[in-house]
Amino acid sequence: MGDSSASTTSCVVAARGRSARHTERDRREFALAFFRELRATVVDGGPPPLGPHILMGGDAGVKVANLVDNFAHAVLAPTEMICG
Repeated sequence: MGDSSASTTSCVVAARGRSARHTERDRREFALAFFRELRATVVDGGPPPLGPHILMGGDAGVKVANLVDNFAHAVLAPTEMICG
């Protein structure tokens, strides 16, 4: 699933007249670690005064939990693209 999405994105970028340099990096563990640290910070001191949770609304915690669950089950994967 991830390979076809990356290929599709590369094709779209190429169609727009840009080159896409593809580098495979497994960022799943990075993302999971980031959200573990974020959760620990929020549990210890609450959310920061400003941040994405303001835009996400009162159910930001549910949305982030769904995102993390999708990362953990390889439904979604963070993607890094460098276009030149």
